[in-house]
Amino acid sequence: MCGGHAGLPQGRGIRCAGFTLEFVTYCTREQFAGRLPLDLGTDPPTYKHRLFGRCDCGIEHGGDPPLGTLRAFEPDPRPLLAAATQGLIYARALALLALRPEALDDLTRRGLTPTLVHELGYRSVPRRGREHQAFLATLLDELGEATLRECPGFTDKNGRLTFWTASADRDGYVVPYRDEVGRVTGLQMKVLGGRYMTATGTRLDAVYHVAGGSSGADLYLTEGATKANVAYALGGIAVFAVAGQSLKPSHIDAIKRLAPRRVIVALDEEDNARTDQARERWLRSLAEAGLSACLPHHLGGSRRRWPKGIDDLLHAAGRPRIRAVHFPPSELGSRRRPYAVDHVGAMDSGVSLQQARGQTTRAIDRFVADAWANAGKSQLVASSPDAGIVRLCDRPEDIRKAQRPPSPSGRRDGAWKSQLALYFSQAIPSLSPSRALLA
Repeated sequence: MCGGHAGLPQGRGIRCAGFTLEFVTYCTREQFAGRLPLDLGTDPPTYKHRLFGRCDCGIEHGGDPPLGTLRAFEPDPRPLLAAATQGLIYARALALLALRPEALDDLTRRGLTPTLVHELGYRSVPRRGREHQAFLATLLDELGEATLRECPGFTDKNGRLTFWTASADRDGYVVPYRDEVGRVTGLQMKVLGGRYMTATGTRLDAVYHVAGGSSGADLYLTEGATKANVAYALGGIAVFAVAGQSLKPSHIDAIKRLAPRRVIVALDEEDNARTDQARERWLRSLAEAGLSACLPHHLGGSRRRWPKGIDDLLHAAGRPRIRAVHFPPSELGSRRRPYAVDHVGAMDSGVSLQQARGQTTRAIDRFVADAWANAGKSQLVASSPDAGIVRLCDRPEDIRKAQRPPSPSGRRDGAWKSQLALYFSQAIPSLSPSRALLA
């Protein structure tokens, strides 16, 4: 499938968290996922590959089925439900639900006002039993079974019509994701005191949330619609949120439509390798798309003492510093190969080595003969013979010491002379330090 642990970077503490069953493999690596949806029901979230036949990732993994010949996998021939139709179904479903005090308390504790909670469409999931049955019956009567089945969130893994429910030991509320025009693009359920659950059948590349307008302004990019709503309510900042940590090309296209000045990746600050990898992946994807990618720098001590998310930082009356992130071009580290061209441009190799030696020798002689003529222009470098000690001469007495007579052999010290060449190369535009040293 992906090479398992052998295919991961070695020595960096990155572990393979995937596992294999009889017919499927659950893999955590997005680069092998293709069009597979991210299953948030596993811990950690994974992509489910078919071991036999054609897989939705675009690859046939091969192998013989353990229980005979399996029916070849065929993609669902039904067209995807139009975004406008799906938005209307979700809007009608939310209108049929109420918001219980427990859910309102959880959201106001995060920083949202009761008025804003209702305006954004947060609703409690129906209670199991009559309330759940009446909810589904109304939707079936108004929309029809065929339409309801096409919409993610209203069928279970066995194809039965259903919806999230609250029971005696579990309660929760619905979190709607809304695009820039307020249309619902997807739903999640927040279990009170627990995790988030994404509607069954959801294609994460079609789900995103926009809180606040961002045309020409900074746009924060984070995970989770509630986090985005709280950050906008507390800080007045525009926030774009996705469900999970998968930033898809369709999300980047939606960000481009908002025309932000900068895109600030504001994932949670936590000691989590998966979050760090997602942050790196998001920044690189944004930069490759031509967007100005940035990171927020949380003020304060170590990462453990920082507020975890951008919403927590704003709730604590803090503000992040923003710094741009730049990636070197991918061609920078590639091997340089010669290639034929039609026209050769002008080439200037500079002075010859013999000419460079002559210029350097004359400049050194002039400097040693009258060092004061170069006062304010450069400094003399003196080196102790055979010691390898080099120092700058920035005082008159040092310069006089450096103007020593030739050695008994009639030549000045070679190391001293070569060190002088470094400084004379600065006064001779046609010379580079390396060429001056050769001279």
